[in-house]
Amino acid sequence: MRPFTHKNSIGTFFDVLTDPSGSGTPDIAARRGATARQDAIISVLSGDVNLDQLPEFAASLRELLTSSVQLIVLDLSRVTVFSPNAASVLVNFVSFVEGGGKRLVLFRPSRTVRTVLDTLHLTHLFEIQQTEDELLLDLPD
Repeated sequence: MRPFTHKNSIGTFFDVLTDPSGSGTPDIAARRGATARQDAIISVLSGDVNLDQLPEFAASLRELLTSSVQLIVLDLSRVTVFSPNAASVLVNFVSFVEGGGKRLVLFRPSRTVRTVLDTLHLTHLFEIQQTEDELLLDLPD
């Protein structure tokens, strides 16, 4: 069992996606000359999201709602276990995001996450992007 973790970064969307350190984790603090405008938050989720981790998973999502940014991106590429209950939490979260006038993007969901969402016929509820290029092209100017 891999513990559930999350890391949030806020910044301009390009800066959040940039990984100057090569660590595989977005690191806007390492970028000099980033603009002060803060228009996106990216949350990198990893590990197991099953029944035991649901309270922590839900809390990490609620934390994102307190931000003033209009775009919330969940990087799900490192999620190794994703239960149907976790999918239910995600469905509730998207309704809160949209109700608050924000936009949610699921970014690079792992095969496990995709399988659960596909099996439950939930993929149509989410905007899903697989590459940084897709994500950047889809952003409003």
